[in-house]
Amino acid sequence: MALVNHAKREINAKIVLCGPAGAGKATLLKAICSRLPIMNRGQLRSMSLQQDKMLFFDFTHALGGDTDKYALRLHVYTITGEVTQASAWKMVLKGVDGVAFVADSSVSRQDANRQACEQMQAALSVNGKQLEDMPAVVICSKQDLPESLPLDQLDLGLQLDVLPVFPVDSLSADAVLDPLCELLEGVIANLEGVGLSLQPAARGLCELSPARAEKMSVDLVAEPSAPVKPLSEMARPLDDESPVLSFAGAPTISTDGILSIGLNVTCCGKSSKASLKISIHGY
Repeated sequence: MALVNHAKREINAKIVLCGPAGAGKATLLKAICSRLPIMNRGQLRSMSLQQDKMLFFDFTHALGGDTDKYALRLHVYTITGEVTQASAWKMVLKGVDGVAFVADSSVSRQDANRQACEQMQAALSVNGKQLEDMPAVVICSKQDLPESLPLDQLDLGLQLDVLPVFPVDSLSADAVLDPLCELLEGVIANLEGVGLSLQPAARGLCELSPARAEKMSVDLVAEPSAPVKPLSEMARPLDDESPVLSFAGAPTISTDGILSIGLNVTCCGKSSKASLKISIHGY
């Protein structure tokens, strides 16, 4: 369930991109981030999870003057490359509110799709969740490649057969926002279903996709559209100035209840060590 900060009148919800290594999860996440209004999104960041690497950013909407209602902030995560630690997906999927499974459309990667789906289901189960209990979509990447399978021939496993499917290729940069908006609609519906009242601009996040914005029943003055950049151009490399955090050894706890966590901080080509100390009351 999303985290509700009653003092700040803000709800923090979590979306995770799952899928096999090489399916394009990191490329999609970077492209999604680059398509969002820069004034309402945070910086794209990475963090080491032992041998694995997590990529994430957050975004929100323009804040309104209705202080009685909640603002909505979305946090989007994925793990890049080949996952070496079984616990990595369990940690990233903890507290998730919506899932996008990024399936590789290549003929040779269908077994990898099914295995990744099983791993995702297992990680959700450990966290007390089931895929059918939350907003979820399937994103089929690499649809423009000659060796890709048509959507109706992809074997993604029974669990994914009933989910909305979104094809994505390297020429459709705008299309990456379609599955995100689908998830947002489900997340917002769940929040409103438990009695949380959101600011009107929060629902406007569901119209971030150009295709969905065209469905709005509002007459707008037509303007020349900007040329769509290829997805490969939208997915820029991470800023070299972005800090990367990793754990320096196992955490320790003293007899007086002080938890010490060693950290390695890398930024701008330099590294430094730090220690985070937390006092645990009643230890």
